[in-house]
Amino acid sequence: MKTYYGHYDNEGKYLGFYNEEVHSKNIPDGCIKLTETEWQKAISGEYIVVNGKQVKYKKTKEELDEIELMDIRRQRDLLLSKSDWTQLNDVALSTEKINEWKEYRRALRNITNNKPYIFPITPI
Repeated sequence: MKTYYGHYDNEGKYLGFYNEEVHSKNIPDGCIKLTETEWQKAISGEYIVVNGKQVKYKKTKEELDEIELMDIRRQRDLLLSKSDWTQLNDVALSTEKINEWKEYRRALRNITNNKPYIFPITPI
């Protein structure tokens, strides 16, 4: 059975993870021993150490809002990149369709201005 360790800071946030097979002589002092299941949970970023024990970390509203915003931006950026072709000079679209795509892309760029985040309908 493999032995795992987690190194953490004063706030209980993990700084590093170690496997005894790989890091046997380089495991820092102050690590806690983890089962494989605990190790998997720890690397997920959803757990911290409190009083030497691993516990689920409850994110603040601000942290959850930031995660949501990062996800929206990632989706938006993907949609923008997929529609870049519509703005090329030699694209075979009517002026009306080019303008629909421009409006769609403008709405995508502005999506993070207001909550709830509502994605615009992709032109056909």
